Amino acid sequence: MTIETGNTIADLDKSYPLGDDPTSEGDNHLRLIKAVLKAQFPGVDGDGYKEAIIATEQELNWLSGLTDSVQTQLDALSGRVTELESQLSAPQGTALTFWQSAAPIGWTQDTNLDDMMLRVVATPGGGTGGSDSPIVMDKVPSHTHVTGDVSHSHSFSMVSSLASHPGTSGTSIDTTGHHSNSFTTDPETHSHPVLSNSGASNWEPKYVDMIICKKN
Repeated sequence: MTIETGNTIADLDKSYPLGDDPTSEGDNHLRLIKAVLKAQFPGVDGDGYKEAIIATEQELNWLSGLTDSVQTQLDALSGRVTELESQLSAPQGTALTFWQSAAPIGWTQDTNLDDMMLRVVATPGGGTGGSDSPIVMDKVPSHTHVTGDVSHSHSFSMVSSLASHPGTSGTSIDTTGHHSNSFTTDPETHSHPVLSNSGASNWEPKYVDMIICKKN
């Protein structure tokens, strides 16, 4: 009989030993099988497993397709999770508002947007408009109203049945002698007081300073 040799399970020939091989050579086959198993499953110290493997076939198959050590991949994933926990993650170019002094890690403040209000729209966002400051809007400039009294008199028309009327001017006498039309001026001049006011009109509501940042 030919005594087989090998270092892995794949090297073993399942057709050996043959039926007519001497039984005295059986020990060679047994020693070969033991050597291959210890080489294939060396364990911690290289002398073979000392503990029973309790993982099921399915659990072992879940490891199929790995390209690196499971621990190495877990360590890399843990590092990535830690990194994400320390910063706000979003797709590149995403713009968000922040109530803080500076952009968070991985973000850049858009300094082109300054002294502006936020407006909610039903149309696509991202636009800007307007030209007035939302904090101090001085559309009414500093000015002064007229002060003191204004003197004046009133004029009115009067219909009289007399041919003439004392204290009137511009009398027109009807030829029938029954009526005349007179335009009379009130002889008493009087005044109305006018309140005074000066200054500018400013609108300055309470506010918080926000910054708009984009994801790098």
